[in-house]
Amino acid sequence: MKNYKNEIIIGGLLSVLFAGAIFWFVNHEPDATLKIAIASLAIVIGLIAFVVRLIKRRKDIQNNAPTEDEFTDKAKLYASSKSFFYSVYLWFIIFIFNNSFTNNEEMLGIGILGSSAIYGVLLWYYKSTSDFLSEK
Repeated sequence: MKNYKNEIIIGGLLSVLFAGAIFWFVNHEPDATLKIAIASLAIVIGLIAFVVRLIKRRKDIQNNAPTEDEFTDKAKLYASSKSFFYSVYLWFIIFIFNNSFTNNEEMLGIGILGSSAIYGVLLWYYKSTSDFLSEK
């Protein structure tokens, strides 16, 4: 039950952090309505996903079911190893086209976001198709 309380505390702290980020956007960049809308939408989606995961975990704890199974652990391991491999190619492409970026922060942001997006897509793919189980 201790992990369940930790997740609630972390979720509350992240909610306060995200709310502060939205207030900062509104105060410092009042003309950037698209940025504010995108940030708000991302925060709302993240909070909804957190609440859904929290409810699912609570239901698993009440039914004495394991919260993480071996299939999920193997899918995460396989997706992370493949995403690292593909992220190297992403960074290679970014460094080839580094003259087309206006500043280094943009290049770094695209690389980090791309790497995490690759991991998310691969994790979803491997969990939905179980494609990693047949490979040796």
